[in-house]
This record gives sequence, C-alpha cells and structure tokens, in this order.
Amino acid sequence: MKVELKKEHQCVKIIEELDNLIKESLSLFDDFQTFKISGANVQKTQYYETILLFHLFQKTNFEKVFENTRISFGDVKHGWGTIIINILFQLGESKKDPNFNNFLSVLNDRVSELEKRSIKEFSYYIPSRLNFDKLTKKEIEKLKASIKSALDISIEHPDKVINNQIKNKKFLNLILNRKIILRVNAKGRDSIYTNSVITLKTSALAGAITLAKNLGTFPEKWDIRGDLSLANDPFDDYFIIVENQKIVYPNIDWQSYDYRISNRDISGIKKEIINRGDYQNIIFILNAISKQHNKLKKLSKESLKLYFEAMTEKNLEISFLKFWVLIEKILKQGGKITDKSLIKMIKYIIIKQKHLEPVVDSLYKKRNDLVHEFKTDYISQFDRNLTKVIAESNILLLLNPPIKINNIEEFKILLSNISCSKELLVTKERLVEDILKFRNKTTRS
Repeated sequence: MKVELKKEHQCVKIIEELDNLIKESLSLFDDFQTFKISGANVQKTQYYETILLFHLFQKTNFEKVFENTRISFGDVKHGWGTIIINILFQLGESKKDPNFNNFLSVLNDRVSELEKRSIKEFSYYIPSRLNFDKLTKKEIEKLKASIKSALDISIEHPDKVINNQIKNKKFLNLILNRKIILRVNAKGRDSIYTNSVITLKTSALAGAITLAKNLGTFPEKWDIRGDLSLANDPFDDYFIIVENQKIVYPNIDWQSYDYRISNRDISGIKKEIINRGDYQNIIFILNAISKQHNKLKKLSKESLKLYFEAMTEKNLEISFLKFWVLIEKILKQGGKITDKSLIKMIKYIIIKQKHLEPVVDSLYKKRNDLVHEFKTDYISQFDRNLTKVIAESNILLLLNPPIKINNIEEFKILLSNISCSKELLVTKERLVEDILKFRNKTTRS
C-alpha cells in the first residue's frame, strides 16, 4: 500500500500548489551534502513541515498507510530531524525533480524499508488510583471480565522478573503500592505507534468510568488557579513498557524519578473509589461496547476518549468546545449536515429532558462565536455543564440506540432519519419498497 493523492484531489490546480510547496521547502536547505539549514530558515522549515503534514493528512491516504504498517510516522528518520524534513532532504539529495509526485516516491521507498521491520508485541503496565474496595469479589471479577471483553485490558501486576528490572526505589514503591494496575498489549513495529493504540484503549476506559460517575450531574467548581476540570485522571503518569519480559521503557535515566515522583504520588492520593452505583453504570457501558461491531466499537472508544478529555480539561472554554466536538463527531456520522439540521437532531435526541431543548440554540451560538470569533470570558460553567449533558445523551444514543443496530452503516441510517417527521418516514418507507420491487424486476429480466 502506497501513499497517494485521493481521487478528489487529483486535479491540476492542487498538484501545482503541492509542487510549489515542495520547491519552496527544498529552497530552505543550504546544501544536501551536509543536511544544513541555517538562520531564519530553521524556523521556516517548521512552518513548511506543518503545512505539508496538513496536506498529507487531508489529501492523501498517509494516515491509513502508517496505520496499516503499524509504525509511527514520527519514526521515519534519516540522520536527524523530523519526517518531512528528512524526506525533503532525501529528495534533494536524489536530484530528482522537486515536485510532489517525487516527494511521495521517496516517502513510499522509506515506507517499504520500514515494512521490513518485524512486528513486536509490547505490554504496557499502567498504575491506577482506582479502588474497588466497595465491591464484592464477585462484582470485581465481573468488572475485570467486562473490561477485558470491551477494551482488551487486563488487571494484572508485573511479576518479580519485571519488578527486579526497575532501577528506582520510588518508581518501584509506586508500582507495589497500587492495588489496580492495567496491563494492555499492542503490536507494532515500534513503541511510538503502539502508544496511540494503548492511549485509545485506556482513555476509553477512563471515559467509561468518568461517564459512569458523572452521568447527568451538574457540578460546579471554584479554583483560584483556574482549574475548572470536572474529573481527575484515574491513571498515573508513570508506566512500564515490556517486550519479551524485558523493560524497554523507561530504560535510562532512572535517577530522574527521584525528583519526578513525590511521596504523594506513591501514596496514590485522589483515589477513584468505584461504588455500587458506579459499578452498575460501568458494566452497562462496557457490555454495550462488547456487543458492537468493529467500526462502531471504535467510534464508541473515540467518543469516550473525547468525553474523558473534555471532563479533565482545566480551561472552561476548551472543555466546552471538546463537548461540542464530541457531539458533532457522533451526529455527523450520518453525513454532512447543516447547522439547522444538527440543532434539529440534538433537540430530538434530548426531547425527554424537559427544559433542555430551549437552550440548544443559545449554546450552539456560543460554540460558533468561540470557534469563529474566539469570544472568550462569556462561557459559563452552566453553559459547559448543559453541553456536557447533551454530549452524554449522544453517547447513550451510540451505546444504547432505540432500535437494534448491527454496524456503523446502520447507525448512519439511524442518524439520517431519527429527526424526520412521521410523514416523511412513511414516504421514505414507500419509496424504499418501490425501489426494491423495481430492482427485483430488473434482476429477473
């Protein structure tokens, strides 16, 4: 599989634009023998790299190629520097014509080299501040099984062989002090790629737990430091990556953890206690994910990750926006829709929540003012919390739709019809029946 322009972008105007971008980027190098970039051009290369990455993500299958290759695009190196700078350097060094097609050719040659690397399995051990003491043994076992089934995450402490490789006393004490440690496995050609796989799984679990504990609540928070987040991360910042029973991260600079890990970190302060009510909600969420088809399951995991990020975001305006990103991510699965149609869908989904419908227009206007004019200081905690509840309604629609949904395509059909009038749905039903009859006749003839 090669990186190539998507069909809708294979036109003269776009290709000329990308060719000029490559020429301008190559002009920043002093020479291609020493990989030298000097003066103001050093900063300019960062600008051009960002622009090129934007076009690669928007106009090519770049992201999909690296996903299928199971390697991080940040690992495409030649000497020093970042992916774009190095591919540009190789293009300049090759003396090929400075155009986008040749840029992709050099990039694809590098991808082919990377595909020769063996795929490795990495195990991540992630300490948590979760506390299951309020649950019975039977409930704990059921919860562990549900986490494994939905997200392929195990609750498992590293063994003595691994612990003996930890070269820092504070780090080891933190591991030994935790009752709940996650073990998550991922396969890739480097651990940078697997980081993204692991992050999606663990953030989805954090999102499920956060949703279970905060569903339908309207919390307010006052903090002189400006931290207006609604939840804490239940997982520690410190983790271990293991390959074949050998720690590959962290593997150097163990001494730095003497300063990075405090006694408060080791004690696991701010424990996330899972009570009986939380337990029932978490089981419901995880069981719903377990039953979903692959693409629908991925959407659920991404949505829970977004919910977790919105709940733990300290900045009020950014938290407000992240909830809107979540709402639109789910609802736009049905295809491109106008602002008017989006608002109509939201109002239908929250129809049972009395008094919430009238505020949707106002919240959406504030969302637009913040995005397009960057109007700040007028988003209140009430705005954020009402948007939170709307986002939760959309997650519940995804996890527990009103009709049986087998896959992502059926979910898209649900979304495109959910806010239609009864009259329009009857008309659609008649038209679909007529189309099926017509197709049956055509097939027979």
